[in-house]
Amino acid sequence: MNRDYESFCHGMNRVYARLEALNSEKSIAVLEFGVADNNPIVNQASWANKALRDLTTFRWPRVIGFSWWNGAWENDNNPAHDTTMRVQDSPGPARIFKRRIGRKKRVTGRPALVFRDKNP
Repeated sequence: MNRDYESFCHGMNRVYARLEALNSEKSIAVLEFGVADNNPIVNQASWANKALRDLTTFRWPRVIGFSWWNGAWENDNNPAHDTTMRVQDSPGPARIFKRRIGRKKRVTGRPALVFRDKNP
């Protein structure tokens, strides 16, 4: 593993402890997280699987919701350099989202939004 890479779990553990110290009763939402497809340091599907596993198994019990950064953008005039974090653009993350979230009524410790695939 590349030393410049930080797992979602490692980063979340650091942030979660700080948030708990600020207020012991407030709920937490994880917004706009993810990793780009074709990342040279880490595999997007593997990273997403581990992050969603930890989020959906109540590793951080005060997390009430999360939002994957589902975007894509051009970096220059060469389409090969474009960045995508969109789940629907990559079969691996799409399968992981369906398996980890799918039609579950609860994804976190409380009722949550359910992943809906607009392109069945």
